[in-house]
Amino acid sequence: MLQILILHHIITYTNSFRA
Repeated sequence: MLQILILHHIITYTNSFRA
């Protein structure tokens, strides 16, 4: 379950970084 949270955080961070 923790992995899901981390993965979501990474995706959000990457999305903001790419934008």
